[in-house]
Amino acid sequence: MDTIEWTPEELRLREKFVEFYEEDYQRPTRPLDTSFMGEADNRPAKKMKWRSYAARAAAIALLVAATSITTAIFVSEDYASAVKRSIGQKIFELRNDVVIAPEGEAADENETVWEIDDMKVVSKAKSLAPQLRIPSYVPPGYEFEKLRLSQYGDGTYTGEYQYKKGDAELVIIYHSILEEGSLYMMNNDGSLELEDRTVYFWEDSITETRGANMTLDGIDVTVGGDMDELDKETLIKIAKGV
Repeated sequence: MDTIEWTPEELRLREKFVEFYEEDYQRPTRPLDTSFMGEADNRPAKKMKWRSYAARAAAIALLVAATSITTAIFVSEDYASAVKRSIGQKIFELRNDVVIAPEGEAADENETVWEIDDMKVVSKAKSLAPQLRIPSYVPPGYEFEKLRLSQYGDGTYTGEYQYKKGDAELVIIYHSILEEGSLYMMNNDGSLELEDRTVYFWEDSITETRGANMTLDGIDVTVGGDMDELDKETLIKIAKGV
């Protein structure tokens, strides 16, 4: 095997990959639950943070930005290759900003996915999807988590904005469509006619979620979140701002 030469910036990135890899794959696991044998296990279970994946990606992105790497990075051959595959990331430059594109989460080879966790960069994502809308109203207390932007081979895209307020989650999803059609809603909870759209409300008592759907300018829009945090008045404000 040929010897790989690393630049100082690539070495720093490689070290960070290795650090994440070892933390993920050498972390001690919890002993087997034997409570079914009559032995009580009163230790509290640790709640996994769903955003840990995005946080790791952001850390790598910051490292790349700090070292001024302006092209996609591919680490090949030795142990670093396995690390790269385990992280499952591609790193792209988007007008001087770094955007994460998770390889493993794409549905098929005709889908390209970007994840952006900096709201300042979101406006620049319109260079990837010119039709992408940016919500103008988000209820107080919700903080932006990330935008997951998927592009498909047929020219359509999906943009999913994710927000958090404590444990409560809010998503605003835009999906471009090729042909206008009828919007059919299950669990319909009424509708509201606005100037340029009809908003259909829905709720699901099983998942304790509430939301709204609408179609405008060739884009299907879905708003959804925790039932305790979203009432119709709030949904109407969000719907007017999508």
